[in-house]
Amino acid sequence: MIASTITPILFGLAALSGTVLADTKNIHGGFVSMCAPETIKLCSSQADLAADKISLCASCYNDNTKTLNKNTASKLDLNHCLTNFNGQLSWRNNGAFARAGCSKCTTKLASPFVLNLQCECSGPDNTIVQPIETPIINLNEGVHVHNGQLVCFEEEGTQVFASTLGRRERISAREYKPVRENPAFYPGPRNHTF
Repeated sequence: MIASTITPILFGLAALSGTVLADTKNIHGGFVSMCAPETIKLCSSQADLAADKISLCASCYNDNTKTLNKNTASKLDLNHCLTNFNGQLSWRNNGAFARAGCSKCTTKLASPFVLNLQCECSGPDNTIVQPIETPIINLNEGVHVHNGQLVCFEEEGTQVFASTLGRRERISAREYKPVRENPAFYPGPRNHTF
């Protein structure tokens, strides 16, 4: 009872102060350890970009069949996962961040379990946030894998053939060596090879 009373008050205070609040209900992460690192990339087609869709793709381990098929990938529209809150990226179910002023996104593997998404986002006065303040969010915090598909909140990615994906940024296997060289870092099944 107390929590249900306090939560709306906290959200109201945060809105007044300009604090970015994440939609943390049903948020699960950890997809990076369940996907082949060389297949993780932004994969929006020209048609996707024209429709303000920024998608994440990866070939991931299927916990039902205990396999990893690099010929197929999961494609997740990140509009289902993120929002632009005053020029900052935040987790929000169906937040439509690309439709709300974010574009020119890139990804970078900062460590074995941190995949940062960085975008140019418009702030509260419709101006682009300066490069030094460009919003960054760790996709591994809110995207997970279920049956080989990328998932955020209740939205599951669609299965696509890996050969049909456009070339955008890739995370190379070289950047991912710490996980492959030390299986103790890898929390998922250890019986498949990347």
